[in-house]
Amino acid sequence: MWLNSMKRGFNKKCPRHLNRPMVYLISFTYFLSIFFCLYNWESLMARWRHRNDSKSVLIFAATNYFGKPINNSWLESCPEDVKSYCSITNEETSFSIADGVLFHSRDFNEQLLSEFKFPRRFDVPYVMMTQENPFYSYL
Repeated sequence: MWLNSMKRGFNKKCPRHLNRPMVYLISFTYFLSIFFCLYNWESLMARWRHRNDSKSVLIFAATNYFGKPINNSWLESCPEDVKSYCSITNEETSFSIADGVLFHSRDFNEQLLSEFKFPRRFDVPYVMMTQENPFYSYL
């Protein structure tokens, strides 16, 4: 009897459905703190900061940007370290060695896709670029 009154009193103060998200949050926070302590967070961050910068990144622009070509001039406002290892080209000969393929959503259409003469490369990411709200992108 006393236990039942305690349960009723506890449930009135903090409903059971509100306890579940808090338990998940506390568990997740505990897991992350243990993980970072065990994994040595500093060495992880050091490896991330000192990645292999000797490899340059080439992006193949498969479409234009509102009819204008996408090329290295897009990198003018980027920091110098980005300019040193990243380049953008729309030359078709570069497709086979590109590290990524870029499409602009407004210049991308079904006709372009059917006429796209390059086979799909599954070893590189295909990126759809847009600055529009997805609702207005017609994707």
